[in-house]
Amino acid sequence: MQDVLGLPLLDLTRAIREVAPEPYRAAQIQRWIWDRRAASFGEMTDLPRAMREALADRFEIGLPRVAGRSPSVDGAEKFLLELADGVRVEAGARVVGEIVLRRGRATAGLGGVQGGQHRLAVGD
Repeated sequence: MQDVLGLPLLDLTRAIREVAPEPYRAAQIQRWIWDRRAASFGEMTDLPRAMREALADRFEIGLPRVAGRSPSVDGAEKFLLELADGVRVEAGARVVGEIVLRRGRATAGLGGVQGGQHRLAVGD
């Protein structure tokens, strides 16, 4: 199964062409993933049911699974995330000061170390 999470719009359009030939479908799928936080194609109710089923048969939305979570008394929280390939990474999050809301969502930065390499993901 091909992971569509993080594919640029043009690459996503090409990847799903057999299942969703209309170019605007890729933008719909990206809006569902990034704006509406859809974790499955079944949630994408403005796509035809047959298309959602065909997408689910061929593609995945490769969100990491939270394998562990450890809150701290100082408000920080550690996460153990399991990626689609089975690799596990640790990440930490802590709210410092005010959370800035944009379109009803909080923006946060997460950092983690896996295999001696530092990785940083910033998102909202």
